[in-house]
Amino acid sequence: MTMTAFGPFAGTEVVDFDALSAAGLFLLHGPTGAGKTSVLDAVCYAIYGQVPGARATARARLRSDHAPAERQPLVQLELTVAGRRIEVTRTPEWVRPKKRGTGVTTQPAATHLRELVDGEWVPLTTRGDEAAQLLLDLVSMGHEQFTKVVLLPQGDFAAFLRADAEERRQLLGRLFSIERFTAVEGWLVDERRRLAARVDLGDQHSAGLLARATEAFAGLPHPDGPQPAEGELAEGELIAGDPEAKPTRRVAQLLESAEALGRSAQVDLEAQTELASAAHLVLTQAVDLTARHTRWSLATSQLHALDETANSHIEAVRRIALARRAAPLVGLLDVLDSATARAATAEHAVQRALAAVPAQARAVDEAGLRLLTAAHRRLLGSLEGAAARLAELGTLRSRMAALDAERAQAETSSAAALVDHDRAATELDRAHRAQQQAAVQAVDLASALAAEAAAASIAEMVVERAACDLAVTAAELSAQDAIDHDQQARERQLLLWQQRIANIAGELATALGEGEPCQVCGCCEHPAAAVLSAEHVPRETIEAAAELADSTSAARERAEQSLAVLRARRSELGALTLGLTQDTAHSALVAARSRVQVARAAHATSRIEALAVVQAREEQSLASAQQQRWATLRERSVATAAELTQACDELSAELDRLRGDDEDVLARSTRLDAEAEAMDWLLDVLSAARSAAESVAEQQGRFAAACTANGFADAATAAAAVLPVASFEALAKVVDEHDRCRGDLIAILAAPDLAGVGQLPGLDLAAAQGRAAQADRDLQRASSRAALTDDAVRRLARLAREVAQHEDAAAPARQQHDLVDQLTGTVHGTSTDNALRMRLSAYVLAARLEEVAAAATERLAVMSDGRYALVHTDERAKGGGRSGLGLRVVDAWTGVERDTATLSGGESFFASLALALGLADVVQAEAGGAKIETLFVDEGFGTLDEDTLEEVMSVLDGLRDGGRAVGLVSHVRELQTRIPAQLEVRKTRSGSTLVQHMPDDQ
Repeated sequence: MTMTAFGPFAGTEVVDFDALSAAGLFLLHGPTGAGKTSVLDAVCYAIYGQVPGARATARARLRSDHAPAERQPLVQLELTVAGRRIEVTRTPEWVRPKKRGTGVTTQPAATHLRELVDGEWVPLTTRGDEAAQLLLDLVSMGHEQFTKVVLLPQGDFAAFLRADAEERRQLLGRLFSIERFTAVEGWLVDERRRLAARVDLGDQHSAGLLARATEAFAGLPHPDGPQPAEGELAEGELIAGDPEAKPTRRVAQLLESAEALGRSAQVDLEAQTELASAAHLVLTQAVDLTARHTRWSLATSQLHALDETANSHIEAVRRIALARRAAPLVGLLDVLDSATARAATAEHAVQRALAAVPAQARAVDEAGLRLLTAAHRRLLGSLEGAAARLAELGTLRSRMAALDAERAQAETSSAAALVDHDRAATELDRAHRAQQQAAVQAVDLASALAAEAAAASIAEMVVERAACDLAVTAAELSAQDAIDHDQQARERQLLLWQQRIANIAGELATALGEGEPCQVCGCCEHPAAAVLSAEHVPRETIEAAAELADSTSAARERAEQSLAVLRARRSELGALTLGLTQDTAHSALVAARSRVQVARAAHATSRIEALAVVQAREEQSLASAQQQRWATLRERSVATAAELTQACDELSAELDRLRGDDEDVLARSTRLDAEAEAMDWLLDVLSAARSAAESVAEQQGRFAAACTANGFADAATAAAAVLPVASFEALAKVVDEHDRCRGDLIAILAAPDLAGVGQLPGLDLAAAQGRAAQADRDLQRASSRAALTDDAVRRLARLAREVAQHEDAAAPARQQHDLVDQLTGTVHGTSTDNALRMRLSAYVLAARLEEVAAAATERLAVMSDGRYALVHTDERAKGGGRSGLGLRVVDAWTGVERDTATLSGGESFFASLALALGLADVVQAEAGGAKIETLFVDEGFGTLDEDTLEEVMSVLDGLRDGGRAVGLVSHVRELQTRIPAQLEVRKTRSGSTLVQHMPDDQ
């Protein structure tokens, strides 16, 4: 390997790995920062075009800062791999001075790859991508594998030794080829997401069809009254919310119920038609018979009514005769009645007067009564001095009465305000319920808007799908043209190559000089040099054809990629739109927008009811304020009444001594005055009663004599026979009218058209008319119901076919989604079926880790003197974490299997070294058994004691078996005395240099 201006090396340094490998074990050493790792970086950069680890980000700094500005950085490496001798030369991107003028320019990275064939270096390629692919095919391992297998960084493997399952999976995934398994994991996630979207879209479409079917069925009129509310069906029919029923079954149940209703409606229509015809025939017959029967019934009933009053008619005739006889007695009877009334009135007045006077007055005669009245008058005179105080007490009590009235008014108004408050609370409760009901109905607005957005999206995708179909057709034509152009360019390039090869001898002959050896045979004489043909193709033409072929190939690739993208988009749109046409998608969008309008109307109703709630709250607050105002007025009235009560109590105490046994003075004065007045009244009515009794006796004698003279047995009989003039005339008119009506009714019943009508049964014309009208209404309702039901059945039948077709089309996708979902959960370790929660890639890597642990244990047993062994474990991780990539160390001294984190620093070093060597063996086998003849082990030996270092060195020395060379990278001084073959890195201020020491030099 040759390095120029690379890393810390300012000049040109050469490393002879063949010489170092001949010793089997060699040491790369030098002070810290001298550039030991840069030697390994150069090897890695030459093969892969990048350096290991974090240093890869410093690509622009690969050129040495110590080198002159015009010196080109370079790494050239010769390596033997797969039996082929390869030379790779790489120049990193660098900034150089301009060849003309001042300033600098950026020189791009360059790559040259040659192969030694039959002793000559044959160019292979100058393209970086082609060189990388060719080297990758030869080495059979990628950059990540190379840095872990050929260059063994101990720090990384110590971390790997203590890493968790997920970190080990990431590292092993870079070392072993698991792309097809991770691709399966990713593909399953994408496929599950795609199928879930497809199933969700299908479910939305099924839900839309089912909603339309439910709406169509809900609008059906039922024979037993008003139609059911939306979503409600009669007992025994479909339960629309049954989650177990598929949409096809649910729509079929709706169709079956609708067809049953249709058959019932048709039968009802036929029956109602017959009933309407019969009802109108009965009505025609009833009209005529009712008219005649009405005339006969009216006359008969009137005649019967007159006959039923015959007794009263005879009595009226008799009464008229008696009244004529008693006419002369009317005047005397009036005088007697007047006297009797006056006597009764006087007697009644006596009784009332007796009730009004005191008991002592009722026990004496008129003389005693006059004496008792005089005594009351004298006592009243003695009470006149207390009148003024009593008047004052009355004034106070009047004010108290007014306050009581004011308090009563306040209580009444407060009660009224309470009623207003309760009414406002009732209205508030009603408005709350109405608002909640409207809000429930308006909840559908969000789902309706979502459905509208989904329908709009599908409609847009349907339009996009149509446009995509046109774009795919155009892209197919463009791709075909690009393929044709590429094939023509490739054919022309091949033809030019064939022409050039056919005439290459002439080109070589033109380059021959006199005495110069031939490039083919080496001869210096050219007796028959080939002649350059006119068909010879120069290299420039070949290169131009190659550039043209590359451009057409790139154009073909772009066209094919564009076509693939369009086809994928068309396929995706086809899956998302489920084959819907633009008309169908537009219809679904119109239906969704109609649903949004209905939901928005419910939302507006909810806002109106919210305003009603606010108004009811304001009325309730106003009623509360009124109630509070009247309560305040009542409290003020009560306080004033208390003050007046105190004044009344004081005045009453003064008047107590004047009231005697009465309640108060006024009561006593009033009682005495009333009793005196009552006794005076009693004296007056007693005198009037005597005069009235004498007048009645006189008038009774005169009336009795007149009755005898007019033929009446007694006065009572004569008085009963007397009729007033108006009563007499009215009774005579009734008798005459009775006789006239009876004659007219007998004439009507004798008419010919009424003969025998009485024997015919009567008909109810109103009932017949009502039945006919009801029959017409029933017929119209049955006809409308049959038409509506027939239309709904047709709609449901169409929807049933659509649902069945959609479910049949969506069933494979649903089954595939269920399968992919279950498989994805298992493959990703999220399913309960995967007990260890291992991903598929981790499961594959677990087998590799078992091999790595077994290979590492072979070295670890030697390094630890048979004490330690590494084993793979797939026990469940703590906390439900990922499992399957665990490592444990088995201690033979204790027989205990424990965590690798329990190893000491030195033990961790040789355990990680053994792990790195085991991993190198497994990766080498994974790479198809490619032979790795050189191995580098970087650092970590300073942590080992002398015995352990000896054991590690014996293991490393064993790696040389079979011709393998091992290079140790370390600054441990003891290794410099034990390993004679050395590559020393020396550090100076002007850059580092390399010195190679071989055993013969010691």
